[in-house]
Amino acid sequence: MQKNKRKYILILCAISMFIVGRPALTYGTTIVPKTIRVGLRSAYAGKSSIAIKNTQLQVGYERQDRFQSEETLSSPTGFLLKANTGNYYADKNTFSTYTEANKLLSNYKSQGTSGLVAYKGPGNWQVYLEKNLGQTSPVSNTGSEIIVYDGAGNPMIFCDGAKTGFAGINQGYSFNLTSLANGSYRGWFEFVRRGSTITAVNIVDHEEYLYGVIAAEMPASWHIEALKAQAVAARSMSIYQSRKYISDGYNVCDTVYTQVYKGFSGEYESTNRAVDETRGMVVTHNGKIAETLFFSTSGGYTEDPQYVWGNQVAYLKAVPDPYETDPEMKPWTRTITLAEIDKCLRNQKVNIGPAKGLRINSYTPAGRVNELEIIGTSGTHKLTRENIRTFFSATNGGSLRSRMFTIGKQTQAPIINTRPIEDIVVYRGERPSYVISASGKIRPVGNTLVVQGAGGQAIYGGSQGSNQGNNQGPQTQYGDIVISGRGYGHGVGMSQSGAKGMAQAGYSYDEIIKYYYQGVELQK
Repeated sequence: MQKNKRKYILILCAISMFIVGRPALTYGTTIVPKTIRVGLRSAYAGKSSIAIKNTQLQVGYERQDRFQSEETLSSPTGFLLKANTGNYYADKNTFSTYTEANKLLSNYKSQGTSGLVAYKGPGNWQVYLEKNLGQTSPVSNTGSEIIVYDGAGNPMIFCDGAKTGFAGINQGYSFNLTSLANGSYRGWFEFVRRGSTITAVNIVDHEEYLYGVIAAEMPASWHIEALKAQAVAARSMSIYQSRKYISDGYNVCDTVYTQVYKGFSGEYESTNRAVDETRGMVVTHNGKIAETLFFSTSGGYTEDPQYVWGNQVAYLKAVPDPYETDPEMKPWTRTITLAEIDKCLRNQKVNIGPAKGLRINSYTPAGRVNELEIIGTSGTHKLTRENIRTFFSATNGGSLRSRMFTIGKQTQAPIINTRPIEDIVVYRGERPSYVISASGKIRPVGNTLVVQGAGGQAIYGGSQGSNQGNNQGPQTQYGDIVISGRGYGHGVGMSQSGAKGMAQAGYSYDEIIKYYYQGVELQK
């Protein structure tokens, strides 16, 4: 009897696994979501209305990470969604289908009473009327209700925007595709309401979400190994940030505040391939998902987060970027007037009198400005870390591209800390592998390296050679300021331009990942 009972329990467990599905993967306390909710803040946040261009729109709900359609609405001119601002009265009858509820609504309309069908959840439909007929009850407005109109402005469906899913018909694809004003998206939508405005939230399979991210973060024409490194970093980052906007009704957004996401409209064959060939691969450190930060261009050396945000992370360390020989963002020069600096001071409510100039007090070990001082007629104002970049946000050119810069009249930042010509670079195939120094020491490529030709020009490492030790002492300039710099972004984690160079030199995506994120593991 005990043996049969045990067998029965095992069968129940197997059935349960089949119905519910495999348990979610976890790394430490982080759960890897099967789907991800993306708030489309770039174009569809806080809107009075949002248009859906599909002529057929499915209405349904989410069940076990899948969209379940209950009814398909048709409108030759598309649909418009708005927050409910009116008063409605519910008929006491409930129905299991839209068709049954719509039949009752037609009877009311034939008697001169307007209203619309209300979707209350799976298998639950009602009729809401604009007049109180005695046998109806007022509909409470909890603040999440929205109304779907047809293209002519006629109300069609009343529902809870945060609990009702919408998906366009597939449009010839093997999956549902919903088209909004500025692009098309896989998966389905919910609409989070705040007062009289709504925000579009795209719920999409996690891997398909990455289809819409990779090409938005890295050019699709780049080497496949660089794209695969980007896919692994983006997958890990989306999991790490999956609770960032949970209080707003979604996991991540579609802007640089998490990762840029353009949905189906932003997909390319090469970037989709990069996602597919690394499916499920994530970066971990001590069994936990790593915060795989990345940025455009290092300028020759990445940065330690302690010099950016004030915190140390074991796997995010400054490393030389010798393969960033063809940076996505080239060396740059800007002129910032004293009038622009005065505007920045006013915006930040700093009173040191009219600006006279700038002084660089110190650099980080990787070569970025660590402390900058604004000199005024009645005082000074010190800036550190990323505040140095963002202080200039009110200038005509906006925030500085990076903190790897000098002030003065140089046309570009100088090459610092080059190696003597006596160093010998040993190649493995077409890529540098080891360096033999004049003293006979052998080291792998990855330390600071710029090889110079006889005339002093850089022949390996280019103008993007390591800037470590770029501390020229305090620099001061009065009057309008000329800033000459390299790099683009905060500098922490993976340099996308460096990943491109490493891939072209023959490195695989896992080698790229493990170079920029020190001491990490790759896991599925």
